[in-house]
Amino acid sequence: MAVISAEPTYGWALSERLIAAKVIASIGTIYPVVARLQTKGLIETFELAEPAGPKRKYYRLTRRGEAALEAQRLAWAEFILDVGSVLRGNPS
Repeated sequence: MAVISAEPTYGWALSERLIAAKVIASIGTIYPVVARLQTKGLIETFELAEPAGPKRKYYRLTRRGEAALEAQRLAWAEFILDVGSVLRGNPS
């Protein structure tokens, strides 16, 4: 969702970015995830005509998706602090 939050993107570009970041292994991995996010109302689709080709389906976050992403970011920040504490030998 963080990639989509930066700007609306289409599936192929999304998967290329996630593969480059080593978050997913192949393009086929992204579509089931996108479908689940859409079913949960966290992302929505729209089509844009491309100057040099067919229309592409783009994804963008919904307001609900923006709220969910912010909650995930906060949870991740807390997780990082907890793990750091354990690694330093100071579990809470």
